[in-house]
Amino acid sequence: MIWSQANLSNQKIRSISFNGTNTIAGTYGNGIFFSTNLGLNWIQSNINNRYVNCLVINGNNTYAGTISNGIYVSTNNGEYWSQTNLNTATINSIAISGNTILGSGSNCIWLSSNNGTNWINIIGSAFANKYVYSVALSGANILAGTDSSGVWRSTNNGIGWIQTNLNNDAIHSLLASGNYVFAGAENSGVWYSSNNGTNWITKNQGFSRIPYISCLVTSNNYLFAGTYGYSVWRRTLSEIVSTLFISTEIPEFFSLGQNYPNPFNSSSKFKIQIAKSSDVKLVIYDITGRAVETLVNELLNPGIYSITWYASIYSSGIYFYTLTAGNYKETKRMMLIK
Repeated sequence: MIWSQANLSNQKIRSISFNGTNTIAGTYGNGIFFSTNLGLNWIQSNINNRYVNCLVINGNNTYAGTISNGIYVSTNNGEYWSQTNLNTATINSIAISGNTILGSGSNCIWLSSNNGTNWINIIGSAFANKYVYSVALSGANILAGTDSSGVWRSTNNGIGWIQTNLNNDAIHSLLASGNYVFAGAENSGVWYSSNNGTNWITKNQGFSRIPYISCLVTSNNYLFAGTYGYSVWRRTLSEIVSTLFISTEIPEFFSLGQNYPNPFNSSSKFKIQIAKSSDVKLVIYDITGRAVETLVNELLNPGIYSITWYASIYSSGIYFYTLTAGNYKETKRMMLIK
């Protein structure tokens, strides 16, 4: 199977979204096109001269963020569009949860709590002179990815903002899924938070070099990362979210807990304590001493973490797991029984 070009052949495509067999494409300067047969044929919508940065589908509504013309909404899969009251802003990204819609701009974060009828700017003084590339909604948290100061978080609808520990990079993409949040950075790759963006750890194992991450999307239990000049990469979600940050308490020493349950059938958890910021590795070995899986290979901040090993593909037997963090190293034994 090879790539085949659709008849939308001379357009500069900035964004794509789909719902069933309906596909919508946003272009750079020629508005929005829609297809009802999975992209085989395309029809230009009534928006025909706009620069469309982003597209988001939420139920029966599709929202389009444009350059200098704000946000449009379609209720018929992209065939016809109407402009919302947010009609002069540049919108880099859109995030939706229920009736709440966020749109990020150059020095603005626009919020609507009534499906786009009314909008307010919630960027506040914390974002003075900040360019906001990306936004996300995670539970009661609003997250904003900036051009140089990482991710900021608000727990009160933008009244106050706190800079997270992901604080010194340009964040081009934010993606929320349940309590999990993923961030794509310009210089430091993929980041992951298990607590609504409060704390972040990198997830860059497998990259031959750390890429510029321009977009993130999930599908079929995979996280896909689109890069700037370095292709598309994917990694299973279950592998990424196996590490949970469970406490901000700073331990006095490093430690590796006994896995639980033990013996176990298909999965088991490990608790580790990190006393200071360190490059941390947690590796599983079989009875012969062969490394079978690396669960952690990241720079971790001080705190207490829970890591899950999903072992359904492995045979019954005795396994060992080793934690290495700076000068600390400890190994423990466990038993897998099927």
